[in-house]
Formats: sequence, C-alpha cells, structure tokens
Amino acid sequence: MNVLDSFANRGGLHMDKIDAFAAWAEGRGYRREPTKGAYEVLRLRKGKEAPLLYYRRERLNVSGGSPKHATSRGAGNALLRAWFRDRRKNERSGA
Repeated sequence: MNVLDSFANRGGLHMDKIDAFAAWAEGRGYRREPTKGAYEVLRLRKGKEAPLLYYRRERLNVSGGSPKHATSRGAGNALLRAWFRDRRKNERSGA
C-alpha cells in the first residue's frame, strides 16, 4: 500500500457524484450498504472485506455553504482514484 493511501482524502468526491461513483463501484463487484451515523455518505463492501467508508466533511467551505466533498481513507482513496482514471479515459475517448 502506498503511504499516501493511509491519509484521508480531503476533497476528492463531490457530493453530486456519490451515486455515479457507487454505480461504477457496483459494476466492479462492490455492494452499497446502508450508511451509519450523520456524517457517513457512502458505505461500499466487496465480499467479506472491511467496508470502504466515505464521509461528509465536517467544516463548512470557505464561502460558508454546506460541505461539497466527501473524504475517505486507505483503500477508499485507491478506489476513488481508479474511478477518476476511468472517467478521464472515457471523456478523452468520447464515450
């Protein structure tokens, strides 16, 4: 595991993209589970592995509005980076 994977990703997943990301992950064998707590916005699990958790940021953004991004840790970051790579590849190929 990359050392950077253990740190929280502080603004990778925009809240508007949660469902698109979850659908992409489900196509790769993950299942969406009910969230727990007020800050959890997405919980994904593959087989018997520990769940990947995505949380709503606690602090307000600079303009004073509600948080616009979710944060994740560890393997959640790796999955998110793979989704970004796929999206970028699809956009470049015109898919």
